Amino acid sequence: MTFLLCYNTLNKLSDNSEFIRINNRNPKNIFVGLFSYETNFNSNDSAYILESIKNSSSNNKRRIINNISFGESLFFRFWENSYTGISSYNKWHAYNLINKAAGYFINNVIDHLAEKSVGINQDLWFPPEGKEPNKIDEIQF
Repeated sequence: MTFLLCYNTLNKLSDNSEFIRINNRNPKNIFVGLFSYETNFNSNDSAYILESIKNSSSNNKRRIINNISFGESLFFRFWENSYTGISSYNKWHAYNLINKAAGYFINNVIDHLAEKSVGINQDLWFPPEGKEPNKIDEIQF
């Protein structure tokens, strides 16, 4: 995936997210994610990718992309509330998770669909050290 393709893809996904969220009658928020295994991005590209994610949202919560996995190691997650419990945190974090980005993406999808199952079995779904020690960048919504 190139930078231009990334930018265009994020914008199109945000357009779709907004359309679905406007028409969603379910009070539970939907999961919006992008998974691209074949990419040349690396941790040095995280600032550009975060800016592209933020720009694609156009300061509209309906356009937020929750999770993105690029390649084997780059993972991005939107935190409405921080992992430490701060409400209205509203930031994307970038992580360099060596060979674990795809696993974290899939686990976050499952966590969104079956919160209680994952919540009571955190040790089965995520490594004990978590991903926060691998955070490389962040950006405010």
